[in-house]
Amino acid sequence: MSLGSVSFSGLSSGVDWRTMIDQLIKVDHKRVELVSSRKSTQESKLKAWQDLTAKLQSLKSAAEELRKTTAFSLFKTTLSSSSSTSASEILVASASQYAVPGTHEIQVLETAQAQKLSSQSFSSRKEALGEDYSGSLLIGGKLLSIEAQDTLESLRDRINLLNSGVWASIVSYSSTDHRLVLTSQSQGSHGMDLRAVGERDLLAALGLTTSTSQLRIPTSNGASSAQFSSSTSSVSGLLGLSGTHQGIVSIGGEQVSLDLSWSLSQIASQIDALSGVSAQVVSQTDQDGLTTYRLEISGTTSFVDQNNLLHALGVLSNSFGSVQETHRSDTALSRLGGGAAEASTTWSELDTGGGSNNISDGDTITITGTKHDGTQVSATYTITDKTTDTLQGLLEAIEAAFGDVSASISAEGKIQVTDNVAGASALSLSLRSNNEGGGDLDLGELEAVQKGYSMEVAAGRDALLSIDGGYVSQSSNTVEDVLPGISLDLLKAEKGTTITLRVDRDFDSILKKLKDFTEKYNAVMDFIIAQSNYDEEKEKTGGVLFGDGTLSSVKSQLMANLVSQVWGVSESFSIPAMVGIKLDNQGKLSMDESTLRGYLSSNFQDVQSLFGPRGTTSIGSLSYVSYGIKTNPGTYAVNITQAASRASLTGTADLSSGLSGDDVLTITSGGATARVSLSSGMSLEEVVSALQEELQAVYAEKLVGDASLYSDPGASSPLTESTPWAQVYDSSGQSAGLQDNDVISFSGTDRRGRIINGSYTITDTDTDTVKGLLSAIETAFGNQVVAALDSFGRITLTDKSVGTSSLSLSVTGPSGRNLSFGSIDVDPTGADGSREGRYALPVEASASSDGRNLVLTHKDYGSSRTFTVEQENGLVLGAGLDGEYAGQDVAGTINGEAATGQGRTLTGASGAANVEGLSIIYSGTDTGEVGSVTLTLGVAEGFYRSLFRMVDSFEGYITNKQDSLKSYIDRLDEQIQSMEAQLERRKASMTSQFIQMEKVLSKLQSQMSWLGQQIGALGNK
Repeated sequence: MSLGSVSFSGLSSGVDWRTMIDQLIKVDHKRVELVSSRKSTQESKLKAWQDLTAKLQSLKSAAEELRKTTAFSLFKTTLSSSSSTSASEILVASASQYAVPGTHEIQVLETAQAQKLSSQSFSSRKEALGEDYSGSLLIGGKLLSIEAQDTLESLRDRINLLNSGVWASIVSYSSTDHRLVLTSQSQGSHGMDLRAVGERDLLAALGLTTSTSQLRIPTSNGASSAQFSSSTSSVSGLLGLSGTHQGIVSIGGEQVSLDLSWSLSQIASQIDALSGVSAQVVSQTDQDGLTTYRLEISGTTSFVDQNNLLHALGVLSNSFGSVQETHRSDTALSRLGGGAAEASTTWSELDTGGGSNNISDGDTITITGTKHDGTQVSATYTITDKTTDTLQGLLEAIEAAFGDVSASISAEGKIQVTDNVAGASALSLSLRSNNEGGGDLDLGELEAVQKGYSMEVAAGRDALLSIDGGYVSQSSNTVEDVLPGISLDLLKAEKGTTITLRVDRDFDSILKKLKDFTEKYNAVMDFIIAQSNYDEEKEKTGGVLFGDGTLSSVKSQLMANLVSQVWGVSESFSIPAMVGIKLDNQGKLSMDESTLRGYLSSNFQDVQSLFGPRGTTSIGSLSYVSYGIKTNPGTYAVNITQAASRASLTGTADLSSGLSGDDVLTITSGGATARVSLSSGMSLEEVVSALQEELQAVYAEKLVGDASLYSDPGASSPLTESTPWAQVYDSSGQSAGLQDNDVISFSGTDRRGRIINGSYTITDTDTDTVKGLLSAIETAFGNQVVAALDSFGRITLTDKSVGTSSLSLSVTGPSGRNLSFGSIDVDPTGADGSREGRYALPVEASASSDGRNLVLTHKDYGSSRTFTVEQENGLVLGAGLDGEYAGQDVAGTINGEAATGQGRTLTGASGAANVEGLSIIYSGTDTGEVGSVTLTLGVAEGFYRSLFRMVDSFEGYITNKQDSLKSYIDRLDEQIQSMEAQLERRKASMTSQFIQMEKVLSKLQSQMSWLGQQIGALGNK
């Protein structure tokens, strides 16, 4: 019967059909249990294979470590000292893979030191510096503009944003003594590159230097300038200077006119015209291929500057000095009847207040304080006869008490004491009178009006050390490239102490790698052994993988790598057992460290070749590079059918007599473009020099707006950073009409192409200046750009980093106002001063061997290394030569098998039977069979390849086996779910049938009961 969702078994029939159905389903469910058992077994197998895979992966990692070419290139250093000073206190040594075993004697005579400078004392960190400190200076060749409203803190921050190689900080010695401290970010005697520019010498004004000049880079008979990135571009442009920078300087006693709007070459020519003096531009290319240029002046060491022109060029620099500390009373002493007191004034002539004198004979003045070195001072001065004793007596008493000081009376009548020892001083003074006559003598409080300090807190210094009897000078305390593969970190100088550096192969680390490999191999074997065991008494297998053919294959393949001789090595060292790594009868490894260490010591190369790869070539023009996982060991002949070449173009125009007319040559390569204007009459040498300079130059991207704005209605004064917004006009003289609370919005992208959005609100058009907008733009760009106005009143945006840049900017003025900076972009010709950011082009310019033609050559080899040329007039190279030029890739075979070339690299082609993935470099020019390459692959490579075939995520047969098991388990799971569902449906069907039977029986029983009642009723009648 059914009542709601509950059914009751046998209410009508008296039969417990529910139990009967459960029993029937239970019998049928045994088939499901058989499938579930099968699934459980497969899951156990999958788990076992996963456990084994983890162990095989660990072994593969250990093998991969040993198969690296650097696996055995491990070295260690030990240091010992000849004195009681520990070697570790003097230096730290570390070794790279390129080290060479040996012993070296080292003495650290001087450690390198970074230059550190201090400014004069300022009374506040946050108050505006004022007009006396406005102007410009160069730090690390980068322009720093200081405005009157700048504070010491904002000056510090702006210096730190320059990325000039100088750190700025503020040291506060007291609430009224704050100093700007500059520290070079690099150590060495070169120090900081600080240069005064313009009429005002801000370096001297800030107290960072004196105003005295000295040669910045003296030479044997002259001087050299700072380095510049170009010799043909305007020096002002290279330094970021605006305005006019010109004047007359004296060189060798002769006057010469210079203008920084000229190029370095033009300035050299101007100076070279002087009698007895020669000047030239000298180039220098560093190891990264970056060329810089210097002005070199010889024949004189006499230079007199004007408007800091020679300082801006870096020929002269300011010197450093020390300043004496001066203390002065805050009270002026006066004489009776008027006038300032003097040193010769007697005590009776002093006005002690109200036009009277209450000083008595015997009165004393107590003198206290500290000397230059901080020593406490306490003395007294007694007035013996006030009518004859003068203030000079007190001054002499002060000098006697404090030692090396000078005491005087200033013109205002104030007592003044100056420390005769320049530099930082602990000088302090206090004068207290004790008037027995009740007088009111007040000598005032003596306060420091000039703090003593040394401008150069620490001089830049190179490290000096002796290595094996030779002297080495380095600009850093990290010394590299002196001893092969050794880096020395110098901590302390100690003359007379010799540090013995011993460099040895690090056998401990090598043994550790081999031990790790052995242990991980044994972990795999332990697993296989456990799975393969069989207990005869219990008739029980060791694991679910018992008897699995794949497991047996894993074991045999791994063991084969240990018993197979490695090709190409000495037979005495061709299997691991020969060097102390032996197999036992279960297939496990044991490592005899003592034996292995001995062979590493006596036969290092043999042991290295046994385990790791080694590639050698038969000739110098062939170089081994690498191999692939399918490369086989062996010696293979290399046959070259085509040597690699570089893209090259030799012009047809004869330039031996000079360029016949003006021309513009544009060269493009690797996404960068160099555009060089060449003048008629230039010699081939000059053409090459001009091209080389531009090809090797690197640029930061600079955007320039195409609309000029002005600060007057006559459009005669270009807009500047300090122009208030109320005074902004366009080129037609129309006012921008800006109002308070106007919002200027801007957007763009940074050098990486990330979107930038921002806005600037004008609070007060009369006081807010254009500088506010420029600062807001710089802030929005993360201070990675410089926003400025050029000399034409156009907005500019310059990337602080050189190289390719996605910089962009758009500025939108307030609606309804007449403010537009125009389109801000890069003019491809650079006529407006804008410039695409780029790195150096990989193209070189040279002259042909006969000195007639221009030659352009790509620095790299191969067909993908191209450049294009475009001539304006076809004069520098010759007509018909515009277009793209490409090099050739090397072509040939290795072992007679196909190989592909890229540049100078030849690689065995995919599918090549023996040499697939084998790469070599051919630097020669000959063709045919040029030599051979020999490749030896050690035990580690054999293991790596075997393990790769087992557990590679795509091709590994154990990986495939697991995938197959997972699929089988999934199918069994689907089968179980289907069978369970079928049993549920059968159970539901039988239940439904029995319920229907109960209903029919119940109905029949009801009918029978009714009939019985009716019959009974009839009988009663």
